[in-house]
Amino acid sequence: MVRLGRSLMASVLGVMLTTTAFAQGAMTDVGTPRSETLIVQTFDGRAANASAQNPMNSYAIWRGFRELGWSWLWEMDTATGESYPELAAGPVEVLNDEHTQFRVKLREGVYWSDGVEFTADDVIYSLDTYTKYRSQLGRVAVVANFVKSWKQVDKYTFEVETSRPSFDFQTVMGVYTWGSQFVIVPKHIFRAPGRPGGHLPEHQCGDPRAL
Repeated sequence: MVRLGRSLMASVLGVMLTTTAFAQGAMTDVGTPRSETLIVQTFDGRAANASAQNPMNSYAIWRGFRELGWSWLWEMDTATGESYPELAAGPVEVLNDEHTQFRVKLREGVYWSDGVEFTADDVIYSLDTYTKYRSQLGRVAVVANFVKSWKQVDKYTFEVETSRPSFDFQTVMGVYTWGSQFVIVPKHIFRAPGRPGGHLPEHQCGDPRAL
């Protein structure tokens, strides 16, 4: 039995080494090295249009990808109900008693996947786009109706005035259960003519880790 087990293990290791060597030299059907490509299955099944990754549109094929490619101002621990900062540097700062004016400080040292730094410029651009193109984009109405005005304070700080008193700012602008109504997009990519409403380049992501 010991001899048989060792023989079987040697065969399995041989197959693994052969498979690894093959994968290192193999290419995917889209022309990327297989050894450098992560393939992820989403829970939506087959994607009718896998390039539709624009999170500002309804039914963009971003489910599942959101955990790998996008991040939110605040995440949610659904076991405790605690909202905690992700792209934000800490809790939102309430600026008035009416709970209509807020200040948000962003984490520093966050980069898009192409190495461009994530800053308040991206947040302001995203808010501008959500409201300017609200009739053209299918997934921006909640945020576009929630915010009244906004401004950039510095590179990592912005302020928002809401259209109504908000005691749930962090869960409206962040995560309530999963995902978020407010997905911040890279200004340097989306500001290209005709980009809003179109397709998001596959290599761009907003995760705190620079993928």
